[in-house]
Amino acid sequence: MKLKQFVIIATAAVLSWFGISQGTRFAQAYANQQKTFSQVASLVNEIGDPNQAPNLDALKQSQTKLQGTISGLEAIPNFPGFESDRAKTELARLRPLFEAVSARIQREEKASADLAAALKFDSEAAEMVKNSPHPAEVWQQARERWQQAITLLDKIPATSFVSTQAKTGLEACRINFKIADTQWMAESQAFKEVDRVIASVEQAKKAIQTRPYQLVELLNARTQWQRSLERLNKIAETTTVYSDAQLLATSHQTNIRKLDEAITQIRNCQGRYQLTEVDSTSTSLCGYDVSLDLENPIDILTAQAEPEVDGAEFVDDTDVTIVSVPDTSTGFYSRYRQRRSSSFRGSSGSSTTWVRGYTRSDGTSVRGHHRGGARVSGMGSSRSGGASS
Repeated sequence: MKLKQFVIIATAAVLSWFGISQGTRFAQAYANQQKTFSQVASLVNEIGDPNQAPNLDALKQSQTKLQGTISGLEAIPNFPGFESDRAKTELARLRPLFEAVSARIQREEKASADLAAALKFDSEAAEMVKNSPHPAEVWQQARERWQQAITLLDKIPATSFVSTQAKTGLEACRINFKIADTQWMAESQAFKEVDRVIASVEQAKKAIQTRPYQLVELLNARTQWQRSLERLNKIAETTTVYSDAQLLATSHQTNIRKLDEAITQIRNCQGRYQLTEVDSTSTSLCGYDVSLDLENPIDILTAQAEPEVDGAEFVDDTDVTIVSVPDTSTGFYSRYRQRRSSSFRGSSGSSTTWVRGYTRSDGTSVRGHHRGGARVSGMGSSRSGGASS
């Protein structure tokens, strides 16, 4: 009875002091204080360790609840009847938890953003090399994009919600990077090889341009053509250079055969007249009598007209953005390829590459055809290296 009288008297005193309106606010503030205090313990237990949260949505919900409770505690006034000291104690308890939750959210959002950016780089690279073969600059650009994707994925923490996707993507991008790097180097090396081959046989051809032909010079020329042929046959079929290399290889075989005939003719002449190779009469007599008409590799390349393909749209090399690549030499072939386009887009709209007809070094013939087909895919897709006609 005495307690009830005290409450009534205290309430009357407050209302008389503040007025009924302010007194109502006072009572509401006190009720909010008690409600906020009652939420603290359950909220701490509910959130627990932010690092054990099941997903990003749960973290954001915890952040919202913590922010509301902290705001409620901060609103408790330092006034008789209110527990401002207790509010400070609870704030010291909740603020570190709020900061931990917020920090985890930032890390997760950064990881998700890095994953999205990596997926974009991966998709761009896969699209660039979807139909092979490609010039070195295309492989390099794809290689750089996969490297950027790898860098982003490698930064994603193992504790992140997207760590499984990141790990899978990282493995895929590393495989694709290796494929692109291998193709980039193969393409660059193929250009160098053809440039060296042309320079080598041009030099050999100049050494035997005029009569009388000397046996030693013909033998040296044949050796150079044979070595060049071996280099041409090593050029990978997955490069854009391959069809030209096969054309040159066929020409090399023709020239080697002609050189063999000339060498045999001189040796037969020497045997017939019992002359030595160093005898001046041998050079004058036997060398003048030889007819030698070798094919010019430059003429072989430039004589190849682009095919007429029904419904095909010519695609110019200038459409390709060229970036820095390893020195592929400034030889004839590199300059020739820069001026020439061998890519066509068929009427179906799918991007393919036209491979001109040629004869392989083993004598089999290959008709002109379009080459295409995905060889490198995006994250999580099946993939295999190389390309075939």
